[in-house]
Amino acid sequence: MSDVNNESDIFAPIEDVLVNTGRGIARAQAELDKTSMEIQRMIDENDEEVEGLQEAGISATWYTIPETEIKLKIAVSVEKKTESTKKGKVGNSRLLLRTMDATYQNLFGYSHEIASELRAKIVPIPRPQKATKEVIDITGETMPEGIRMLREAGFTPVTITPSKIKIKDDDKTVVLDTNPKPSTQVSFDHKKIEVTYTNA
Repeated sequence: MSDVNNESDIFAPIEDVLVNTGRGIARAQAELDKTSMEIQRMIDENDEEVEGLQEAGISATWYTIPETEIKLKIAVSVEKKTESTKKGKVGNSRLLLRTMDATYQNLFGYSHEIASELRAKIVPIPRPQKATKEVIDITGETMPEGIRMLREAGFTPVTITPSKIKIKDDDKTVVLDTNPKPSTQVSFDHKKIEVTYTNA
């Protein structure tokens, strides 16, 4: 093992510590799920190792990690860097940490009593639903106003039927309907709205 002469050599960015912890928990949960799935497969196929369990109505047990609470004694360091850009020198900093253990304390004479503490809790949540937005109601509006309202709501480009017309500020055509219909929930990245109009 190589010698550590610089305290900064054994520090890691705080985001790396938290991300790697989260990934470790996710992998542990995945392994638990794989084991339960394999046992259930064996039961369904009446494997000789679990023979008789299917007839008895026994299924695989599923295990979950309901939550994980992390509590670490850490040493904290702030790394500052300066980069040269076209606009001049730009400084930035990031928080680094190192978990406190006997090796670190003996190596650098760091007292456990003055260590900082990091607490984090990782809990499972339901799968997030896809972000949606609502089609605004522009029926009855003049075409210029309706088009303006749609674009402000993030719906572009706009298809106009029965035929494309050149929209002017003093246009008196009136919006009859839209497709999708007003109040319809569409995906957040949905852009295209078809507008049906009539002459006032």
